[in-house]
Amino acid sequence: MRSRMAVGASVTTHRLERNGATLFYDIVGDGRPMVVVPGGPGFGSAYLRDTLGLGADDRRLIFVDQRGSGRSTGCEHPGLLTMSVFVDDLDAVRAELGHDRIDLVGHSFGGLQSLYYALLHENRVRSLILIESDPPTFQEWIRFHEVLATRSSDERDQLLATIESRSDWQNDPDALEAYFRAHLQPYFGCREHASSVRFGFEAGSLEKMTIVARAVRGDLGEWDITAALGRLTTPALIVYGTRSIFPSSAVLSMKQSLPHGRLEMMEGVGHFPFVENPTAFSRILQDFLATL
Repeated sequence: MRSRMAVGASVTTHRLERNGATLFYDIVGDGRPMVVVPGGPGFGSAYLRDTLGLGADDRRLIFVDQRGSGRSTGCEHPGLLTMSVFVDDLDAVRAELGHDRIDLVGHSFGGLQSLYYALLHENRVRSLILIESDPPTFQEWIRFHEVLATRSSDERDQLLATIESRSDWQNDPDALEAYFRAHLQPYFGCREHASSVRFGFEAGSLEKMTIVARAVRGDLGEWDITAALGRLTTPALIVYGTRSIFPSSAVLSMKQSLPHGRLEMMEGVGHFPFVENPTAFSRILQDFLATL
């Protein structure tokens, strides 16, 4: 898929040694700092760099691979795979960049991490852009299983079974890419759009993702941060698709929890609205940024 970064924008890769892990992040462009936090937990930021469509001449985009995710290390110390450490790592990246305040862009789990960061460091957050974010409570988040259960297909199940029948498919980057594009089809309003996503998997990525997801979700437990979010004054853009993986009650809980939040529902798209309708997504984002 062709990149939608700003024309001529250069990408530089950086690393930060911190607390037993090497954290990788990419910087695109220069100007207003926008830190992009990917989902999972366990996916790196590669799937966002070429599809998110945030590129502009006046923005400095920082795409972070969380501890143990993507290119970053840290799975060797599962006790440090916690939301608290993820938040501290994110602040260490901010400090390394030399920015007092940042815009935080979080997709899926990255939205929840961004909320936790804002609760601890609100004075360092200029705005929150939450794209199909995990809801503010565990009870609403877990209901995504109910939604996805209605979207299964025999064709997809057969494709997954075919890939799983191959020997050592878990360590074949191409097989992993094919597997997750099939696995994520129900996450899209139009499942054909799943073929547009590239994750940048490497051998061993699946094991890392499994370790990270199990550890971080276990650390979070049955979270409920609705009361704490009610005290935030940070402007927030909340984007969901009408074909979201989350039920309408989860979307409502997010909107009600953020008193300074602006909810935008994108028609006909699912968990990756920036992939399915990049033009509408970009317009929503530009309108929000113009109000700040």
